[in-house]
Amino acid sequence: MKSRSVMRFFICIFSLLALLTPALAGPPLICHRLEIGTAKSLPWTADSWNLSGNEAYDTKNLSRDTLAILDSNPAVLVRM
Repeated sequence: MKSRSVMRFFICIFSLLALLTPALAGPPLICHRLEIGTAKSLPWTADSWNLSGNEAYDTKNLSRDTLAILDSNPAVLVRM
């Protein structure tokens, strides 16, 4: 009797595990390039996954430039 309950338990667990699918929430928005057309953006130069800022960009202007872009009421993709 006890072995039958254990067998049912393992069948239920296996069935649940077989139906699981991976959650793909974060990577497309974080790791993939977003096309924003001709909209103004901060100066990012890398085309690979490891984005690095333009080395000639003065980061003292970062806050001012970011606020200027956001104040111009850009599209959602630009704000992202």
